[in-house]
Amino acid sequence: MRTSDTTMSSRRFYTCAGLLTVLFLIWQMLWALASPPLRTPDEPHHLNSIIRLEQTGQWPDPGTSRLYRDVFEASQASGLLVEDAPSYSLHYRTRLGRDAWIGTDPDSYASQRILPHEQRRSPRAEETVPILDQMTQHPPLYYAGGALVLRATGMTDAPWDRQILILRLYSIVLTSPLVPCLIFAARRAGLSRRGALLASGTVYAIPMLAFISASVTNDALFIGAGALNMAAVSAAMFGAGRWRTVLGAGLALGLGLWSKGIFIPMGLVVFLSFLANPHVGTWGRRLAQGLSAGLIGVLAGGYWWLRNIVRYGVIQPDGFQAQATEPGTNIGFFAERVTTSFVDSFWSDFGWLDVTFAPPLLILLTLLVAIFLARALRTHPDKRWRLLLFTANIVLVLGMLIVQAYNQYRGLGIIGGVQGRYLFAGAVGLLVVITMGAAGHHWDPPLPGTTSRPRYREEAGWRSFLLPALVAGSMLLSAYAMLLWLRSCYPGAFVGRGIERWALAAGLPAPVLGAAVTLGYVALLGGSVVYYRLVRAQLLPQFRPVRPAHRTAGSSHAAAALVQ
Repeated sequence: MRTSDTTMSSRRFYTCAGLLTVLFLIWQMLWALASPPLRTPDEPHHLNSIIRLEQTGQWPDPGTSRLYRDVFEASQASGLLVEDAPSYSLHYRTRLGRDAWIGTDPDSYASQRILPHEQRRSPRAEETVPILDQMTQHPPLYYAGGALVLRATGMTDAPWDRQILILRLYSIVLTSPLVPCLIFAARRAGLSRRGALLASGTVYAIPMLAFISASVTNDALFIGAGALNMAAVSAAMFGAGRWRTVLGAGLALGLGLWSKGIFIPMGLVVFLSFLANPHVGTWGRRLAQGLSAGLIGVLAGGYWWLRNIVRYGVIQPDGFQAQATEPGTNIGFFAERVTTSFVDSFWSDFGWLDVTFAPPLLILLTLLVAIFLARALRTHPDKRWRLLLFTANIVLVLGMLIVQAYNQYRGLGIIGGVQGRYLFAGAVGLLVVITMGAAGHHWDPPLPGTTSRPRYREEAGWRSFLLPALVAGSMLLSAYAMLLWLRSCYPGAFVGRGIERWALAAGLPAPVLGAAVTLGYVALLGGSVVYYRLVRAQLLPQFRPVRPAHRTAGSSHAAAALVQ
């Protein structure tokens, strides 16, 4: 349960939280500008469904919708596809990476002709091509919101590059709960105010999270709703058991259920979170609250899935209709492929699974997560089950996707749906546990009855700086990821960034993009300054000896010495 913290005022706490949220939003906006149009996972299909809903109001049955020719031609004109490509298959997408940097790959993105902004036009929901748009297997809420954004901003007849940019900003808004929910959950889990603010810096530890949240994708609603649910879960596990928490958890769950089917396991996590709070009444009360939250969630967001069961006999029909090749039997190959796919695409695999971190870095990041998780469970034994529950959604979704992929592999010989971004609804929960592992008890609130001497100062040592080091490493990793992505997309002979090529792809003036890069890295630096000041205020005083106030002769009152 959250304890009082008088070492930082509420006003300053909320001001810092708001500032850190804005700084991360600016960083996401740089990702939105950095990614070439239509170069993020399934972005043409997401755009296609928004265009259809905005212009026709239709949401066809799964597996029956086709891609509009204008969207497909925009994909070719943007440099995403090689010349005369018949589909979006990996074989027909232009390549990014080391060969593209040095210009030796004739099918690289850097070698493709890109249509200038002046010749781009608004896509129309008219003629189609024989390519499936599988997005109608999902609920239409994200796409309806995108259609409303296009209308509200007057972008319905704008060129496709402008539509993509405004829709990427729409996705960023949907994921704006990430930082405040991370701060809220870390505070509920037991960190001091400064510790909770510092915990928000771990959001930079997963560069793929910033990349995908700045794309046209229903993952944005999935991630934003997931953050709200993790905040509700923290309130249920560590709060006072108020019924308003039940209402908030149910509404957050209902919102998430309108994103995609893999959000459904979150319902079990929300239910269990009420049972896991040892400070709230009887088991009967906790059970009633958990069931009530689940019922509210079903009433608010369960309609789509109940409709699918009644109409199609399954929770989510397959909108992709993958073609069978040869049934798979090599379990070793399956395990290796699934593991590398999840690890690669959780941390990186920017673009349409184009650019990933080097294997040693991926292994290091994954090992660090395991170490901090283990340390969190060891240093907080009284919260062990609740910390595990923070990670339960990721475990449940991971298991569900592996089983689904294995059945597909055994039946069709292909492995699909094993993407790390599908775990991001539980990202806030995972980051809270990692933070608790790095913080130990060095970032706890003050002991009861004290105002300025938190318990961590009684055992000063290098472990006090594990959390600051984690945040610093997270921000350096994010800065590196951005440079890697820009270098991969817009190679240049000197600094690795072809600003003119970037301007051509984005359809924006080069000075605007230069200013965007500057602003993005200034925001990253600004966040670093805020985190440094938090660390200095919380930890550095413990290494400076406390000097007793000098008292003048004849004065026995401390105030007298100050006056002197």
